[in-house]
Amino acid sequence: MPLAAELVGREDALTLAREAARRSALGLGIGGNAEWLVLVLSASPGRPYLEFAVAQARAFGHAAARVAARRPLAF
Repeated sequence: MPLAAELVGREDALTLAREAARRSALGLGIGGNAEWLVLVLSASPGRPYLEFAVAQARAFGHAAARVAARRPLAF
């Protein structure tokens, strides 16, 4: 899976995720800050597809991988 990571200023997680989705070949963008991790789909950038507290980073990673693989989420 192609990956690009950038450390940027103090923008909010949703703004970062939208920009990442816009640049992504897969149409997925992940953004984060000190409190939240957000996944946005480029086809629907208005609202986060996934939003987890940073304390749940492991679960967020699993869910994001399932979205990227187009597999159903396990909640």
